[in-house]
Amino acid sequence: MQQFDTAINTGTVDPDKAIPELMEKLKSEGAYDKVLNEMQKQYDEFLKNKKS
Repeated sequence: MQQFDTAINTGTVDPDKAIPELMEKLKSEGAYDKVLNEMQKQYDEFLKNKKS
């Protein structure tokens, strides 16, 4: 994941190619659902704190 993170976030790779590669890697390693759930958890926490 980290190998894609910096490159995608800084725009040093073509996101149209890198993001599908990242998604396939996550799915093949069984990590897609884990990452998606963690992202949702963090987003929900952000929204909860924003309303306070």
